[in-house]
Amino acid sequence: MSSTFNRLLSGGLLRTLTLLITIVISFFMMPFMVENLGDKTYGLWVLIGSLMGYYMVVDFGLLSATQRYLARNLTNTSRLNSVINTAFYLLSILSVIAIVLTAIFWWIAPLLVSEPNVIPTMQMLIVIMGAKTVLTLPLMVFNGMLSAKLRFDIAAYIEIGKNILRTALMVGYLLNDYGIISLALITLLSELLAFFFITMCAIKLYPEASYGAQYIDKALAKDLFKFGKYTFIGETSNLLKFKVDDIVIAKYIGLASVTTYAIAFSLFNYAGQFINSLLGGLVTVFTTSINDGPEILRKRFLVFTEICALVATYFTLFMLLAGKSFIILWMGSEYSESFNILAIFCIILLVNSSTQACVPLFYALAKHKKLAFWNLYEGAINLTISIVLVHKYGITGVALGTLIPAIFFRLILQVNYACKLMDLSILKYWQVIVKHWLMGGVFYIAFTYIDLAPIMDSYIGLITFCGALSFAYILLVCRYFLSDTVKEILVNNLSNKIPVGILAVVFKHSPLDRGNI
Repeated sequence: MSSTFNRLLSGGLLRTLTLLITIVISFFMMPFMVENLGDKTYGLWVLIGSLMGYYMVVDFGLLSATQRYLARNLTNTSRLNSVINTAFYLLSILSVIAIVLTAIFWWIAPLLVSEPNVIPTMQMLIVIMGAKTVLTLPLMVFNGMLSAKLRFDIAAYIEIGKNILRTALMVGYLLNDYGIISLALITLLSELLAFFFITMCAIKLYPEASYGAQYIDKALAKDLFKFGKYTFIGETSNLLKFKVDDIVIAKYIGLASVTTYAIAFSLFNYAGQFINSLLGGLVTVFTTSINDGPEILRKRFLVFTEICALVATYFTLFMLLAGKSFIILWMGSEYSESFNILAIFCIILLVNSSTQACVPLFYALAKHKKLAFWNLYEGAINLTISIVLVHKYGITGVALGTLIPAIFFRLILQVNYACKLMDLSILKYWQVIVKHWLMGGVFYIAFTYIDLAPIMDSYIGLITFCGALSFAYILLVCRYFLSDTVKEILVNNLSNKIPVGILAVVFKHSPLDRGNI
């Protein structure tokens, strides 16, 4: 497990660096784009992004199924060839569905917004961004090939290059008064270039693989669809939970309000992505752990659950304490209303990310059928509540529509099911999480009695405050709240990256013998 954890940790850190670069780019680009495009046009850009999210379900869950089958057959060349070629063939066929979906979005565009004058531009954006999915969908199998070997580093380097190139082109075109159509074309071209490099790297990483129609396995195709159909349901429900909000707001309030909502959602989304980048690859870890026996799998599940709870609590705490000051500094005081939405999203982040280890466990055990339907019900309830509450509470009501069902489905149904599969006590599971929630709650309550606005009235003050508080928080948690098992794993796997003296101070712990954790 040590080498796997090292690769997972290294990949996680690199993905985190990639995300940091993305966040930094967004930090400068979002106010720049709002200023150059205006509230309404930028809201249209966000709405198009939400619509494009629905293309995620076009793969019918084949990407997750492909990654799982590849991870389980890395040493079986014949089976490996079948998985790669069958997945590529199926994804190529599904590109046709992406074309149909593009046509549907183009047709219903007038029904999705309250401003008729933006419809022609919206339809052109739909065509361009739809073409991106149609052209890249078959190539996603090569991304799965990298993930199956935990080569997140390669994907991260390509993602960094793509983001830098796309941003530079967008800035240049906007400064020369090119419009929103140019942004869509830049996104299309940069995505195609990125997938070209991903494909080349994947082919090189699998020298034993062969390609051709003769390797397509119809029986395997059925298995991939059988496994992936529940992922498809789950992804569809995720779209109902998060991507439908912008459509509801655009329809019932207006595109300008989409921008206000997007500011809060972008901070929530980046925090979630940041956590995912740190903890990604758990499906592969849990899948390979099945052969080690239930006790080892249960131990690893609890370890990653505690790490998830630690990271989720940390992000939630600092978003609540510094979120409003950051939004005012970043976007201006006219967008301070976004913090009300962000506060609701913080609770959603805490709920979702603390229990995050449950989801890859379900996929690793091929027990994600219930999860898929639960997510679908959660998404449907979210949409219903959002439409009801938007009339009375505006964008706050839309955010509440996401929060209310998340609490029930994530904290009750999902957790109980995971504990049942692991033959794990509910009390033992919650002990791992609640201690971190209590620690974060104590910190938050303590600082509510302090007027932080004068301290964080500049970026320097905000960074200084968050840096000092982060040091104190992490030191206390690592020394007194982490379980010995998590301390052992972190110390052993960080000992070759961080000086032993620092580890001893942080963890109140010396490097231990490496164990099978």
